[in-house]
Amino acid sequence: MDSRDLLFRVAATGIAVCASTSLLAQEQPVLQEVTVTAQKQEENLQDVPIAITALSGEELENRGITSFAGVAQSTPSISFSPFPAASDTLILYMRGQGEADPGQVNSNPAVGLYEDGFLIARPNVSTFDLADIERVEVLRGPQGTLYGRNTTGGAVNLITRKPSGEFGLRESLDFGNRNLFRSLTTVDLPAWHGLAAKVSFLASSVDGYVKNAGSSHDYGEQAQRAGRLQLRWDLAPSLQADYFFELGTLDSTPIYYHNASLAGLDINGFIYPAVPREAPETTYRPIDLPLSEARYDAHGLTLSWSPSEALTIKSLTGYRTIDSHFFQNYAEAFTFAPQMPFGLNTEDRLKAHQFSQEVQFVGKASGLGLQYVAGLYYFKEGGSGYRNSVFPDFFLERTSLLDADTESRAVYGQLTWTPQVLQQKLDLTVGARYTKEDRTGERFQSVSGFVVEDGAATGAIADLSFSRFNPSFTAQYHWTDDVDTYAKVATGFRAGGVYAGAGIGAFDQAIFGPEKLTSYELGLKSYLFYRRVRLNAAAFYAKYDDMQVNITVDPVSFASAVFNAGKATIGGAELELLVAPVEDLTLSLNYAWLDTKIDRIDAVPGSLFDATVNPGSPYQPGDNIADVFVIPHAPRSSFDVRADYTLLRRDAGTLEATVGYRWQDKVFQDSGGGRAIPGRDFNSQPSYGLLDARLTFSRDLQHDQRLRVSLWGKNVLDEKYPVHVIPSGDGPVPEGGAIAGFYGQAIAWAEPATYGINLSFEY
Repeated sequence: MDSRDLLFRVAATGIAVCASTSLLAQEQPVLQEVTVTAQKQEENLQDVPIAITALSGEELENRGITSFAGVAQSTPSISFSPFPAASDTLILYMRGQGEADPGQVNSNPAVGLYEDGFLIARPNVSTFDLADIERVEVLRGPQGTLYGRNTTGGAVNLITRKPSGEFGLRESLDFGNRNLFRSLTTVDLPAWHGLAAKVSFLASSVDGYVKNAGSSHDYGEQAQRAGRLQLRWDLAPSLQADYFFELGTLDSTPIYYHNASLAGLDINGFIYPAVPREAPETTYRPIDLPLSEARYDAHGLTLSWSPSEALTIKSLTGYRTIDSHFFQNYAEAFTFAPQMPFGLNTEDRLKAHQFSQEVQFVGKASGLGLQYVAGLYYFKEGGSGYRNSVFPDFFLERTSLLDADTESRAVYGQLTWTPQVLQQKLDLTVGARYTKEDRTGERFQSVSGFVVEDGAATGAIADLSFSRFNPSFTAQYHWTDDVDTYAKVATGFRAGGVYAGAGIGAFDQAIFGPEKLTSYELGLKSYLFYRRVRLNAAAFYAKYDDMQVNITVDPVSFASAVFNAGKATIGGAELELLVAPVEDLTLSLNYAWLDTKIDRIDAVPGSLFDATVNPGSPYQPGDNIADVFVIPHAPRSSFDVRADYTLLRRDAGTLEATVGYRWQDKVFQDSGGGRAIPGRDFNSQPSYGLLDARLTFSRDLQHDQRLRVSLWGKNVLDEKYPVHVIPSGDGPVPEGGAIAGFYGQAIAWAEPATYGINLSFEY
């Protein structure tokens, strides 16, 4: 059964269920309202004119979601894969927009990650477990008016539970296959003179899923430790302070790559095995694989003052550091020609520290029908990215170090007016943001011990500055208390920067400017059938300009650079359906459809598409080479369908079951997958579907105590699918008057089925 057949069956079931609910009307709504803070203030999810998915802490617990990867899997608009060199980093895309190389110290993510409103600038350590989360909000589309440093794809905000001021204890334990262990302990302390405190401790570990034939570490190991302190201090009836401090460590090993085209080949005395359609269980030879280590710590202080009921002023001061040191051994999975493998070992280290200060003004003038949000934002980051690549077969070693600094300043505002006409059912919102950003970069490189670039001394230095004004406009109409529609025009930009992968002596080609996006969106927010059905939908059309494109510039080393050379359009539709047909049963369907098109990419002078540089190129500077490229991580269709059912209710407790299925169509893993590339499917991840299930018994005990026992499984059908692929061949490089193309691929297979038991106690 393909994705369309399955989707049609699910949709037909949903329609039948919706029809049946008209016979089951009740005076009270069945579906609970959801409160979000997507616009810097508490609002009903259905009243916010934003395409947004909200997952409560209870939903996360019922679905067994304990990581951001789990959140992404439950949100079809997000496509992701692990970063090949580091297991602590995810490649994230939303609505076809993201960052293909998040390992860069100055990468500019199109999807912003936030924790309690504080930006997490680096996607490193994004695989860390979620600890004590109250709610996750996923905002889709450009967030240029109210959020952080301006993102074009969307934003994900993790909201943690605040101290309650009363004594409380929560303990959650997981045990599973591959020696999986996870413990989350949260202790709320009684308030003292208006000061409440809460501490959380997290520890988890799991064995690797590809065994090392030698005595070194296996591939896919993970061990985490983290702690978090939260304080809430009521300084006065109108003044409140919230502070958190957290730190954590993540020890891990990366994913393992296997190249089936090498099956049967003798490589230095080891026979390469054939694993065409399933993951290898053991490496084909002993591999030296050091343990990767990541460390982070973060502080956040939020001061909230309400001088009147009509105005709240907030100050958010944040500081965060990361130190990520990771290793990868690709074990001859790559080839420079068919049946001609070579080894590659990489060592990366990324260190960064960031400081941010934001002041928000949230208020209303009810007599004038006005609500507003305004603010000032300052962000400063410094860091360094180190990479050491060793090619043992060629006795070659290349080392690169990039030091980068960023300083960003912004002023933003959003004003909503509800005129007296039309029974005050119309809301008109205008927003604007002005951003000024400065970035510097300096690179040092050596090849086999010889210094080839020495920062400013050899001209390998960059200094750039840019500014952008981003307006937005939204019109929302409340047809009834349960049905809203909105139309929105929003703009956003993705910051420019310095690309560390440019060729030796060509650091001037490492500089690229911002890319711009204008998005048009129509949305529906609705409750139907006496609030037994919640149906939200959005359709959007986005225009990309000055798109940042990675193009090969060196015919010898195939070094590349980033150019603002592209234009593209991305259209799509999203649907979220939640149905409560009968008591104790909830059905949900989240669906996303994408249609992407690169309209134009110019052949850049000095690149390999320039025939004066590369005689084998059929192109001249300025030619449109859009058919060579593709928007990566943009599945045509993806959906998540889920059922939650309470099987049994007794005085002794309740028994609940949750079953969910996630489907994603084929995606290309990087931009080199256009129709003009022979063998382009070697650069793609095929479609796949995953089934998860959870069975939970819960019981309320004496003295407000609660016990839960859950049996759970993830990928319970043990689906075999590539989680990441790296193609073999020159790909988009012109050779002999045509595009070279691909002839094979190295595949990193996903984890097999995991299962276990969860025990949780709450007091």
